[in-house]
Amino acid sequence: VIGGGHDWPGSFGNMTIDASIEIWQFVSRYDLNGLIGCTTTSINENNGQAKNYKVYPNPFNQELNIEIKSVQDTGFKLYTMTGKLVNSGKLNSQINTIDLSSLPPDVYILNIENHSIRLIKTK
Repeated sequence: VIGGGHDWPGSFGNMTIDASIEIWQFVSRYDLNGLIGCTTTSINENNGQAKNYKVYPNPFNQELNIEIKSVQDTGFKLYTMTGKLVNSGKLNSQINTIDLSSLPPDVYILNIENHSIRLIKTK
């Protein structure tokens, strides 16, 4: 921007930023698999009881399936990203289908046996 500027907190006057350098420093940290040198953890990789269940599909649209190996008073809670509880219940069979069609598209947190899973609801 010619003649434009911005005062950054802790600096005096205008500060020249080379956009191509800033963009390269950001982009060079990623490849097709995401952030270079960063690993992701999914529910199947967690230790302990997390391997006792499978959640699909993610992202989901109308229904969410939760498969569990042992049915022993296993409860679930579904929260919004702001922490509001939007659904909860007991998983009473090995394959449980939960109707979530009334929820708006958003990112949700599913908690099963004190393990959390990030879920995305589409249209």
